Amino acid sequence: MSQTSDSRRGKALFILLLILVFMTASTNISYANEAGDQVVRSLQGTITDEAGQPVEGATVRIGAYSSSTGFYDITSAITDEEGSYSISYTKTLGDAVSAILTVKGYVVVFAVESETLDFQLPEQKATLSGKITYVDEFATPVSNYPIRLTVYLGRGGRINIAEAWSDSEGSYTLSVIPGQFYSARGENTYIMTYNNNWESTVQLHSGDHKIIDQQVFDMHPGTYLNGRLEVEITDESDVPIEDAIAEVAGTDIPLYQAGNYFFSDVLKGGAYTLKVSAPGYMPAEENIEINGGVYRLSLKLIKNNPPVVTAVKERAPDYNGWYNKDVWVSFKAVDEDAELVVSPPFLVSTEGADQAIKGFAIDSSGLVGTDTTYVNLDKTAPVTEAAVSGQASSGDWYRSDVHVSLSAKDKLSGIEQTTYSLDYGKTWAVYNGAVTLSKEGENIVLYRSTDQAGNMEKQNTLVVNIDKTAPTLQLSLNRYSLSPANNKMIPIQAFVDAQDGGSGIAAIQLVSITSNEAGQSTGTGHKIDIQNAEFGTYDTAFELRAENSGKGPDREYNIVYSATDKAGNTALASATVTVPKKGK
Repeated sequence: MSQTSDSRRGKALFILLLILVFMTASTNISYANEAGDQVVRSLQGTITDEAGQPVEGATVRIGAYSSSTGFYDITSAITDEEGSYSISYTKTLGDAVSAILTVKGYVVVFAVESETLDFQLPEQKATLSGKITYVDEFATPVSNYPIRLTVYLGRGGRINIAEAWSDSEGSYTLSVIPGQFYSARGENTYIMTYNNNWESTVQLHSGDHKIIDQQVFDMHPGTYLNGRLEVEITDESDVPIEDAIAEVAGTDIPLYQAGNYFFSDVLKGGAYTLKVSAPGYMPAEENIEINGGVYRLSLKLIKNNPPVVTAVKERAPDYNGWYNKDVWVSFKAVDEDAELVVSPPFLVSTEGADQAIKGFAIDSSGLVGTDTTYVNLDKTAPVTEAAVSGQASSGDWYRSDVHVSLSAKDKLSGIEQTTYSLDYGKTWAVYNGAVTLSKEGENIVLYRSTDQAGNMEKQNTLVVNIDKTAPTLQLSLNRYSLSPANNKMIPIQAFVDAQDGGSGIAAIQLVSITSNEAGQSTGTGHKIDIQNAEFGTYDTAFELRAENSGKGPDREYNIVYSATDKAGNTALASATVTVPKKGK
């Protein structure tokens, strides 16, 4: 560093320190009178993370810079579970005070300009990255090279902020959280140290992403010199192989190139393995050493035949050329090349017909052999539906013979047969057409289907109830004659009894009451000779008029009831009430 640079830096530091003295002296000035006095100051605040949650265990270190004594530590504190801290400290009036925060691995520097310093970890950090290379012809990357970032707060006050080591490509990255401070190098200015020997300054603020590449010569390369590689690839007749592929192994990032001519950028000196392959040729390998200059090589590849592949199913088809369970298909390959890549076994689990299962084998030269087999897989049983025809009631009963038709569907292999049983599964018959059920009472039909792959459906159950016999109905009255014929309304009580041995009685109804003589009618058309009769209901009490016209035969009232069972069979019963002529 020149004397002119030192002089300028000294002046800048002096001006900066004057500013800091003025700013510090302006804080709590009531506690002291002039520079050099000992004063008591305080600093408190809260430290939180990126989400605003308190950070417990963070360290707040207080230090000050004096032109006479340099940088000196004063005290420190640790945040509590609320993220809070409070520090009381004694300083010399006029000294510049700094707070050094250590929060979750980050070191952050702030100039203390008030009695409160709150800090929240920002979501976006500042980053410093770059590449370290040697000062040589090929700019060779330097690995495991130490980089350190510090803040210089004056003599004795070098604060370590972050450190890193370059990777195999010479790259490094430092992540920091810039505070707000005034270092001896300037505002928010950091010192970047290379291997503890060379320094560079960089100014960082929140959100900055800066790149600094550096060439160094304080560490030396290995015994090999860097160089390049050129390879020509031909067949045995010296004809270039255009679709050859060359790979250089031994580098951190493998190098690939296609074509008959391979050339590399600068390679770090050392030992490598060159691998060359091409479709239809045996692969070749060559060990090489890069040690300066250009390494030239000519490789001849020998022709090769593709592998012979055979697809093999683990078992024969389960039924009629179909599989009804998952089946493995494996692939066997035969080839002169021992380094074969063969398709792994494949589990056929998806249903379908004529599914093409293809496997391959690739030798080290890239030649491919294939074989294909076809698999029929049906794992789903058929679905059978039953349709019933016959004279049905509104309920679950039929009053005639019933015909049961069965229809089955299968989406893949197709239906082989449908069977049914009328004796609870003791015997099964092949369905060839509609099945007729004529037995009265409960009929149980079991049915199922099997597809061409051997999948049998779980048995279905159909219950058919048949009642073809009408119920029995008995009717009697409390009186059968109305005498004398005095034109009065006479109460009639009917006694109705219905029985059904099949589906059971569903309804008993008063159907009609008719007379052989026309009686008087109301304005609505109802005959007033018959009153309080609720037709269509189970009405057994009504009134009839004791009246006779005197003309012709006796008046007769004909009373009809019906009984209907649950299958819809109906029985009728009738009784007659007579009104004799007057004088009889």
